Amino acid sequence: TGFLIDVPRKTIRGTNYTFLITARHMVDGEWMNCPKVADRLSLRMNRKGPLVLEIGEPATIFYPLKDQVWLYPEADSVDIAFTVISKEKLIALGADVEPLGSDALASRSEADEMRVGDEIVSAGLLSGMSGTLANYPIFKWGNVSSFNNEPIPTQTCQGGKTLNLFEALVSASLVPGNSGSPIFILPNERHPSRIFLAGVQSVSSIGNDVAGMAPIRSLID
Repeated sequence: TGFLIDVPRKTIRGTNYTFLITARHMVDGEWMNCPKVADRLSLRMNRKGPLVLEIGEPATIFYPLKDQVWLYPEADSVDIAFTVISKEKLIALGADVEPLGSDALASRSEADEMRVGDEIVSAGLLSGMSGTLANYPIFKWGNVSSFNNEPIPTQTCQGGKTLNLFEALVSASLVPGNSGSPIFILPNERHPSRIFLAGVQSVSSIGNDVAGMAPIRSLID
């Protein structure tokens, strides 16, 4: 799974960069000594307009990512990857393009004030359950489970190397296929009218309905 976000340019007022965000282990196999996949990746998006499924009329567009330059947070222990994407090209292909705004990102104070028990919601795709003709995101709810002050040993593919990732843990049944999903904190007593992007779903192999969340501050920084 991945998602788009618009960030205002500093040089040309009123224009944005559009970034595609996902988990690093999805695009950088060498990072974890896993099979190389970057040359085979495509962005699959629903077409704009009413979702009418007709034989011979695909409801999705594919945008090849082979030539994309992927960037990563400075810390090698953060499972986040991002790349600048051409929103104009996506629109020209007929894609339904609705990026998040940069105001969806957690502020530093909001990130610092997250607590165990805060309610979360995630939107992602599941293999075999998200549609073959179109994308149907599946929403999942849960809670923040833990903030770790030490890294979590993680292996994301058979035979891959184990990395020590700094992550928060969330109690939600986030599974393979959800990797790269946006995870939002729902309104609470500290932020009663605000939902904000708290992190990117990372590992889901921990089991027991607990998954890793790479904190969004690493992406912002």
